[in-house]
Amino acid sequence: AHLVSTKDQVPPGDNKKTLIIPVAHGTTYDDHLTRGSFHVCLRVKQLLQEFQNSLVVFGSFSGSNIGLEKNLKDALFEHLNAIHYGTAMSTIDELVGVLEVIGDANFDRVIFVTDEAHSCRGGRIICKTFFPHTPVYVSTISLESAIDTKSLMGTYRNPWKALVCQVLPTPIYWWWAHNGPEYLATKANFHQQVAQ
Repeated sequence: AHLVSTKDQVPPGDNKKTLIIPVAHGTTYDDHLTRGSFHVCLRVKQLLQEFQNSLVVFGSFSGSNIGLEKNLKDALFEHLNAIHYGTAMSTIDELVGVLEVIGDANFDRVIFVTDEAHSCRGGRIICKTFFPHTPVYVSTISLESAIDTKSLMGTYRNPWKALVCQVLPTPIYWWWAHNGPEYLATKANFHQQVAQ
């Protein structure tokens, strides 16, 4: 995951308005945050020390204990400028939730906080799609710190599964974004004779 992950060097704080979006990794079946959720939250708290003019907009993974995840994150982000947008099943859901919360607010930069495997597949691509005119930075935690055998998110119970599910599709996404429609058009025969 280290070889294919995205890990940006975010320029110094300098009081720019910053939106921080932590990816929801859910809860475990024994009522704790997953290791991924916990380490992403710790990374967010580190970022908040550096970027003090920030808003954190976070959510809960809808495949786990939503109320518990919200309560545990509320406790971690207590006294910080943080808002819970609701639930999400995917990164796209998360960003839709973020946009609903921030409305017309403008930010000088967006910092997307996730793990190494998720960062390379689509984290930046998806985030940049929702914030096309704002610089997007990806801040990552290690894949090892996101793996949790008690996670309700099956992909993150095993490092190989996380790597395969998150990293291997990357070339397919890239290829499709650059070549897919044209390739499909050359293979489809749209000029077939009409039956008489």
